[in-house]
Amino acid sequence: MLINSKSILFVGVFAWLNFNPVVAQENNLESTMRLENSNVGNSYPVKSNSETALSPPTQKLKDIEPYSQGTSLYIHSLDGLNLRAAPSLAAKKVTRMIYGEHAVVESRTNNLTTITYDNIDGLWVHISYKGVTGYAFGGYLSRFPVPKSKSLKEYVNSLKLAGKNLAEFDVETKFDNPNSNSKFAIVLTNARFIDGFLVAKKLFSIPNRFRYPIKSRLKVTTINDPEIRAEISGKSIEIHRNDNGDITGLIYFEKGQGWGRKSTITVIEDNSIRLQVDNFSG
Repeated sequence: MLINSKSILFVGVFAWLNFNPVVAQENNLESTMRLENSNVGNSYPVKSNSETALSPPTQKLKDIEPYSQGTSLYIHSLDGLNLRAAPSLAAKKVTRMIYGEHAVVESRTNNLTTITYDNIDGLWVHISYKGVTGYAFGGYLSRFPVPKSKSLKEYVNSLKLAGKNLAEFDVETKFDNPNSNSKFAIVLTNARFIDGFLVAKKLFSIPNRFRYPIKSRLKVTTINDPEIRAEISGKSIEIHRNDNGDITGLIYFEKGQGWGRKSTITVIEDNSIRLQVDNFSG
């Protein structure tokens, strides 16, 4: 059998796509949306809807902006976050910052070039971490600390005790009893949607395989999770977007025998993000 240069090229590209770690990183649940109009099958069913009663309000989203000097930022990447000598992915790694710990902004950056990693847009941020100064990707940095528990009430109280005026209780919903039909909500003030998503990952126990959703022209998309525990009969995430493809809401559904939970991240007025949990039985 003759093997020509085109065959060799095809095999080489195929091998690179399957073994390159950067490409493998894109193999997450949300990235399967790119296959929605193709004939390629996948094990993560994606359903698009044109309309739904659950659509959150379409509000103007907070733009990405540089942080001010002295601002405390918290690391939300589970694997940690690299601190580099210069604002470039090619720059030397100075140290690796640990999930949940904090850094302080050294200076307001003049580099306003947006970079994208794990579907998250962000700027390079000049920060100091444990006495070491460098640059880090701002997409996994947030003014909002990583929650230490899965209770919305405890999270707000911990912020208030630390003197951080970053969140408040939603006065319309004050029930926090997971054993009955109940709901509880808090509002993150002056927040980006990514702030709400990063905080909610811990508060709502959203599996890490549900990565930050990509921008899309689809207004509503539902992604079902095939990896469920025996006591849970179903999990899914419903993503809502505005006309520009920006995410305005995300609903995480869990259902078991005789119980269910709906956890919602929603953009509301004045660049605020509502995090709400609805528990129900039956």
